[in-house]
Amino acid sequence: MKCWSASCTCLLLCFCLFLPALRAQGILYQYQHQKISSKAGNFKEKLRRYDHFGRGLALLPDLDGDGVDELAVGATGNDEAGENSGAVYILFLNRSGKVRASQKIRVKEGNVAGKLQPQGQFGWAITCPGDLDGDGTADLAVGEPGRDEGGRDAGAVWLLLLKPNGEVKSSQKISRLEGDFQGGTGPGFRFGAALASLQGAASRRVLAVGTDMQNEAAKGEIWLLFLNQQGSVESQLKITEGTAGFPYELRAGDRFGSALASLGDLDGDGR
Repeated sequence: MKCWSASCTCLLLCFCLFLPALRAQGILYQYQHQKISSKAGNFKEKLRRYDHFGRGLALLPDLDGDGVDELAVGATGNDEAGENSGAVYILFLNRSGKVRASQKIRVKEGNVAGKLQPQGQFGWAITCPGDLDGDGTADLAVGEPGRDEGGRDAGAVWLLLLKPNGEVKSSQKISRLEGDFQGGTGPGFRFGAALASLQGAASRRVLAVGTDMQNEAAKGEIWLLFLNQQGSVESQLKITEGTAGFPYELRAGDRFGSALASLGDLDGDGR
């Protein structure tokens, strides 16, 4: 089991090995930790003040075939494409948790087709939707909630189809204006502020996208996006007050959907 937490400029990996305890209390835990920063964990990239390395995190199934899973880490304060444009690092780890190699993904690096925006905060949320295009390599979804596309801070999500070395083979942006998304996002919605990967019926790939509304209503909403192999949207479903069977009242400022996690198939219906 692997668990981790992050501060603004470093990442702490906790490798938890549980051993049978000869006590009535149950299980005894033994922890080993590895910090990853510009000064620790063999991470050779230079991090700057307010890069917010570790703001977004996702585990990637082993990309390069060495038997160790990879880690995708967001740095929303990276300024190389403009102030707070953001970046994502793919970390290839060894079994001790140190970085063996890394691949940075941003504008003009990592083969991303498209431009990031200043204040877009690319890397705010990250999830692995599995292998979308069936090439045997896991892919990545990355939120850019501060993107001004369809209004100021309307937000966007990038689907990044990866190569085994962590570079981007191709990319698809999903926003109010792209990716066949028919949603009604607007100014202040911050679409892409939260992401989670779900398994739909018949192995359909479903991406749950949350908003972190910073407008007057700010009730919040979640979009379920049913994706095709290229990463664009085949169909979508909005979940908020009064829709999709959601029975609860939301109030201004609730910001429903600002954090998401997948629980797996609770009721055994295959979803």
